[in-house]
Amino acid sequence: MISTRPDACPCGGASPASAGKGPAPRYAACCGRFIDGGAAAPTALELMRSRYSAYVLGATDYLRATWDPRTCPADLDAAPAAPDAPRWLGLAVKRHAPLDERHAEVEFVARYK
Repeated sequence: MISTRPDACPCGGASPASAGKGPAPRYAACCGRFIDGGAAAPTALELMRSRYSAYVLGATDYLRATWDPRTCPADLDAAPAAPDAPRWLGLAVKRHAPLDERHAEVEFVARYK
């Protein structure tokens, strides 16, 4: 995990309604409250956005904490400075559909190079 955090949130506040409109929300008020603040993401959309931001920032501890241990790769390493690390280019949320009180589906595109 890196020690500094950005002012603008890496997820850009992506939602089906936003479609890239407007400035990104502040990291501390968006994904930072989950990644660094210890709060649980209350919706599938916020969880997915926070996991994208965690990949961008190299927050491997957060990724592990939000991944089922039965399926989490043992060699998970999201360090952005690693030689073969992807360069994350952006997040677009195509659809967010609540299924019931505890389940939802999020369709998204995470671009990287």
